[in-house]
Amino acid sequence: MKQFVKGLISFQRSPWEAVASVLIALGVLMLMQPFYLVIFTYSFSVILTGTVMYLICSHFKD
Repeated sequence: MKQFVKGLISFQRSPWEAVASVLIALGVLMLMQPFYLVIFTYSFSVILTGTVMYLICSHFKD
């Protein structure tokens, strides 16, 4: 956990890609749930944020 936080602070690729992947997966789960319209409404924003974040962090150093 300490290494993960250290990687986030130093802008290393692996931890940021993991966060972006979790955001994308969360957005897809939000999109597929049929119960709450508010969660469904924000799902596209979460997917888009995760995708843009993944594109940006793919240019970070290893």
